[in-house]
Amino acid sequence: MLWVRTGRILSRHYAIGSRFFSKASFSVCRVFKRPRIIDVVECHSSCGEGIIPLDNDILIHVAPASRKDVVPLENLRVFAVPKGTCVVLRPGVWHHAPFVKEGRSANVIIVLPERTYANDCQAIELTGTQKLSIIG
Repeated sequence: MLWVRTGRILSRHYAIGSRFFSKASFSVCRVFKRPRIIDVVECHSSCGEGIIPLDNDILIHVAPASRKDVVPLENLRVFAVPKGTCVVLRPGVWHHAPFVKEGRSANVIIVLPERTYANDCQAIELTGTQKLSIIG
């Protein structure tokens, strides 16, 4: 949390990562039911990411921050996120598009600083035995 003086008022601001003065970008991502195979991971080294499922529960997969070329798959975990819950990932945390927990689709708000995918996105495609299945 940061305290910022705006005129005569001190106000509280919550920042996603270190780009406090960047404009936030809010995107709605529609996620459809698909095989629960983790075959891609991404991270943002200089900012966090907010994820808010609007109308359905989702599953997200995360792995701890590490060097950009090494994904600690042995520490990857999957979490259920109930609709209406905001999850904030810290900078460097490996993740990718959520999965629908039940049903056909979910609308998810993604909050990032503007142009993050163009300026701060490291994606790695997992191959062969690196791919992971979500069971349950």
